[in-house]
Amino acid sequence: MALVAIFNSYIVATVCSLAAIGFAAFGFVRHAEARQIEASLEYMNRMKQYGEVMRDRVSESIFRYNHLLRTGDTRIEHYYNDIYLRAEKERKDAEAMRGAAQRDRRAVKHVEDRIFQMAARFIQDHLKWVSQKLRPDPENYQRNKLQLIKAFDFIDGVGYDVPRNLRKDSMKDLKSSYRVKVREQTLKDEQRRIKQQMREEEKARKEREQALQEAEQRENDIQKRLDEALREHADEHGAEIEELKRQLAEAHANSERALSMAQQTKVGHVYILSNIGSFGEGIFKVGMTRRVEPQLRVKELGDASVPFPFDVHAMITCDDAPKLEKTLHHELTRYRVNRVNLRKEYFAVQLDTILAAVRTHHGKVEYVAEPEALEYRETQEISPDELVEVESELVEIGADFEDFDE
Repeated sequence: MALVAIFNSYIVATVCSLAAIGFAAFGFVRHAEARQIEASLEYMNRMKQYGEVMRDRVSESIFRYNHLLRTGDTRIEHYYNDIYLRAEKERKDAEAMRGAAQRDRRAVKHVEDRIFQMAARFIQDHLKWVSQKLRPDPENYQRNKLQLIKAFDFIDGVGYDVPRNLRKDSMKDLKSSYRVKVREQTLKDEQRRIKQQMREEEKARKEREQALQEAEQRENDIQKRLDEALREHADEHGAEIEELKRQLAEAHANSERALSMAQQTKVGHVYILSNIGSFGEGIFKVGMTRRVEPQLRVKELGDASVPFPFDVHAMITCDDAPKLEKTLHHELTRYRVNRVNLRKEYFAVQLDTILAAVRTHHGKVEYVAEPEALEYRETQEISPDELVEVESELVEIGADFEDFDE
């Protein structure tokens, strides 16, 4: 009985446990269903609210659409009017800006014109200044041209672009001024040359007249002595008489020659000189003189203006010395040392070239190829110390060497 009771109790407990489990499972299922139902209800509420919101929005859209249909033309008109007004305002602003820009451009143009005028005035003043300093020699011209170029570079350096034609015209004006200076100097030199020629001719005329007078006087003196000897001692002084006759003939010939030269104003001497101590080798002076004694002219050229006397390579006597001189100068033009002052008769040329021109236009000529240059060569042999000693000795003996005749 006890076993039955235990078994029954076990069965009852088992049944109770199963019942509890069943009730628990049923409760869980019902709870899940309840939660699902609640979620569905909540979703439906949200959808209902969303539907109401969408309905309100659709209503509002329909209202706005209907309002737009009623007021569209007016709004479009207002829209375009606003566009027109803004466009008109922008146009007026643009015109105002253009006016301001034009005024600014005129102001800038005025400033540029003022700067240009100042630059042009500066260049003109500088051109005038350098033109006043111009001298008729190439070195001076190049120096002043460089000054003008520096003036243009200065204008460029301060930020103003000088027009190319202004620079070109200024350089052209400077060159024209230089040419005028050269022409003026050439005219002055020609006038001086003519005056010098007139002085030379007058001096030569006086020398010829004096030579003629001296020759006539000598001829008269010899004639008197001869007449006296013939009257008093014709037999005793035969040798003396013959000598007097010879001297008379020579005096007569000299008189005739002096008379002939006095009558021929173009007769003279063309000379070829050098001065290697003063000018170096290969430099020759080609000129002319109407002096009866041409060596006097050579001595004058070697005065205190040059340190050494001139050496004579050739002394050509001709009937028309000015013409031969002019012809030789023309032949030797390309060899001139001074290409501005044509009165300077110096030529950098070989002696053979000069002699060839003389042979072409005059004929045979006698010449000395090597210059003596005595003082120059002797100077080369005297050292500065020796010169100091010589000068000291002269001072000791009281000699004034500066008064020595050259």
